Amino acid sequence: MPIYLNGNKNEITGSFPNWNSENAEAYGKLNKSIKRFDDVILKGFIPKPEDVDYKKGWIPRYFIAKSWVPASMVEVSVKTYNNDFHKLNIGAYSKAKINWYISGNLKNYVLGGGKIEGVTTKNKREIAKAKKAVPGIIILRNNLLQFYQSKDLYTNGGEYAYHTGTPYVGLYHIAPGIGPMAGPYHTTGTPHATLYPIDGSDPSIIGDSLGGGY
Repeated sequence: MPIYLNGNKNEITGSFPNWNSENAEAYGKLNKSIKRFDDVILKGFIPKPEDVDYKKGWIPRYFIAKSWVPASMVEVSVKTYNNDFHKLNIGAYSKAKINWYISGNLKNYVLGGGKIEGVTTKNKREIAKAKKAVPGIIILRNNLLQFYQSKDLYTNGGEYAYHTGTPYVGLYHIAPGIGPMAGPYHTTGTPHATLYPIDGSDPSIIGDSLGGGY
């Protein structure tokens, strides 16, 4: 038998409440064993990029949050985003979709007189576009390289240089604890040069931020 708030049959405790109702506070004091409708729908989801995604360079990511509680943001599956979202309390939730870049050059560089954006810049831009709908999404700025893989990167000479100061042009990878290095893959027993960011930053910081890459 369903439980009603103050006898109002429009406010069943097994469903997500109308937060504009004066009975919303009472809802929160009811038996915690009663499972809320929104808790059933909003199941967390962790993307698992595949090789085809890394070749493409990005994956779609989907987020839903309570409109008045930024910290309530949950990453969800495409099914929840497109279909189940409409089962939630109308007006109580907001959602945002972003394209999350997971491969390609890490930093911005110049090619043919034009500026090419790196992965971190692209992801910052996606976050900025979505934060109006889901403010809590700014937490993604704490890990702009989530799901990122660093092999088979290419630089035209505008990003990195040898220790001599000579610009490096060609394929490179990023080694953990070391940073950018010449060559598409990391190899053991075969020396390959560490590359130094032209902007003067410490290459090892890049390696540490990735936590891997070969």
